[in-house]
Amino acid sequence: MGSGKRLGRKNATAALATVIVCLATVVACADDDSQRNGGAGTTSVTNADVQTPEEFFRAFIATLCERLERCGQDDQLDTLAGPGTDCLEVYTSLFGGSIVTAPFRGTYHAEQGVACIEVVAELPCEGVTTATLQEYVGSCDLVFVGDAALGEACTISDECEGAAYCDLSASCPGVCAAQSAVGAACAASERCAESVCHDGRCVESTPLGQPCGVNLPDCGDEAYCDVKSGTCVEVALSERVLTEGDDCSEPGKDCVEGLYCNLQRDPYICTAFAPPGAECSQDARCRPEQYCQGPNGSAAFEGICVDRLALGAQCNGGSPGCAEGFCRAGRCSYLRVNGTTCAEDAQCVSGFCDPTSDTCGVEPLCHGWVNGD
Repeated sequence: MGSGKRLGRKNATAALATVIVCLATVVACADDDSQRNGGAGTTSVTNADVQTPEEFFRAFIATLCERLERCGQDDQLDTLAGPGTDCLEVYTSLFGGSIVTAPFRGTYHAEQGVACIEVVAELPCEGVTTATLQEYVGSCDLVFVGDAALGEACTISDECEGAAYCDLSASCPGVCAAQSAVGAACAASERCAESVCHDGRCVESTPLGQPCGVNLPDCGDEAYCDVKSGTCVEVALSERVLTEGDDCSEPGKDCVEGLYCNLQRDPYICTAFAPPGAECSQDARCRPEQYCQGPNGSAAFEGICVDRLALGAQCNGGSPGCAEGFCRAGRCSYLRVNGTTCAEDAQCVSGFCDPTSDTCGVEPLCHGWVNGD
């Protein structure tokens, strides 16, 4: 993740929250017995177990790994980092470093850490209700609370008090700055107070039921732009799966097995996979064991559906054609956990290959910062 300034980089709790939400709203790739036995879990974590941020992250990641196993989803890790890879190592490499390895301007709350872990443990395997999701986000957002005042140093926005954000436009570390009112200049929505950044200005978000699109301001919180109606609608997560011809543009709804969400239709609709050898313009068009191969083995907008590449096979750049792992340095290979040797960032689960030791690790805050907007 070598370059680019960190504007409003979130802490590891927020990153983990995103992963849990994604996993919680997708039907597990498990057999029938796993699905029947994959109800809500439990945890015995107490305040005494998570007295420090390090203890919290270890317990959080352990709970995430237990949920993957309970729901029959732990095979996802095999595709990422190889069979037999330890779940704790993978997720520690992916999310465990942003606060734990650097000073944090704020307060860690162990009791909120326990509440956050409890909600994660209790999430069902086959989707969550909006109420459960709100409970999760509410608990986990309060684990770390920033206390840096306006004008004080920061490296992430979570270190700043209240609604302030970390302004990294002139330096890193940056300084906590107040959000701007509607009409003020902006470069990102986090700079705007209860509004969104559109065309370089803070503007009111588009309300529910109103027209939305590329040239209009973003929809407000808990809403998205529905391609079918062209209006902002409320996000309503559900367990309902969709059949052929159904509109699949709404977040949280998945096409039934054997179908994919065709993003080239308006609105998006669930469509049957193409057979082997058929013409394609996107990987999703092909069956899961195949990909859309363009000229010279690349993934292109015009190609045919062919079998995915075996581990160790030659691949073309960012081609997603590998059956296992990812295309790295021209070969299909697994990603590497922290502490293992590497030659480039793309080889690491963490996305950072430390040039001082040639090993995968946690990218230091402010690494690769670029001055200016």
